[in-house]
Amino acid sequence: MKAVNEIAGVLKKSGIRAEADVSDNETLGFKINKWELKGVPLRVEIGEKEIKNGSATLVRRDTGEKIVVNIDELTAKSGAVLESIQNNLLEEAERFLKANTRSADNYSAFKKIISGDRGFVSAFWCENAECEKKIKEETKATTRCLPLDLSEENGKCVYCEKPAKHRWLFAQAY
Repeated sequence: MKAVNEIAGVLKKSGIRAEADVSDNETLGFKINKWELKGVPLRVEIGEKEIKNGSATLVRRDTGEKIVVNIDELTAKSGAVLESIQNNLLEEAERFLKANTRSADNYSAFKKIISGDRGFVSAFWCENAECEKKIKEETKATTRCLPLDLSEENGKCVYCEKPAKHRWLFAQAY
């Protein structure tokens, strides 16, 4: 499929990572599943019908939505859809984080939350590796991240009660 390789080349030139799967030893269903498992966010489907019509079908991994576009608009539309996917995934992750984060101001509350709920615990931490090690030994929880939108605060480490400037997110590995 010369046209498919050409289209993949055009997408690559515009800065979009693309790979043409023109093998004929796999069914369409197998190919779709293969790329789904690889986590490809946007699949471009181009068959004989699309080549004849001068179109392509974009399939979003996050929503499953199929968008038929003119080949002339493929690069611009692909870029816009990829940006939309990124924004959608970020919004979903932020909603999930917010819905699954509890706050603890002392170690007793921290242990209660970690042992009962799945998710994240927001707590002050002095950033001493020894405290994190003890927390992990006692609760199996470790620091996951320091939120980007944080401001410096005055608090006490949830474990040792020494001064701490930031609330960190803790969680257990599953």
